Amino acid sequence: MARFFKPTKKTSFSKKHQEVQIERMDHHGAGIGYLDKKPVFVEGALTDEKVLVQLSESKAKFAKATLIKVLEPSEQRTKPFCRHYHQCGGCNQQHVVRQQQIDNKQVALSQLMNKLAGSLCH
Repeated sequence: MARFFKPTKKTSFSKKHQEVQIERMDHHGAGIGYLDKKPVFVEGALTDEKVLVQLSESKAKFAKATLIKVLEPSEQRTKPFCRHYHQCGGCNQQHVVRQQQIDNKQVALSQLMNKLAGSLCH
């Protein structure tokens, strides 16, 4: 008889708050740190910040976490100018000084173009 239901493997991960040192940014503006050599993407975290996070998703090669608290803020962190910033979600880098926003976007574009150019050459 055919089997239509395929049980999925349940993955469990720690819901404890954990400290993470953010090393760089991804092309979406999320901070990237590492826990046990696995990249952890943290929305709202900046490069060179130490943050307290709670894992929200854990895959084999990466994890996503929710920012609980910034323990050691970056010099690039600033107060968002829009009072709706934390609720809206439309502008994901208002908490970064303007010049750093531009630098982050230039690096992200460069990395994506290099990746695309590399895949076209193969």
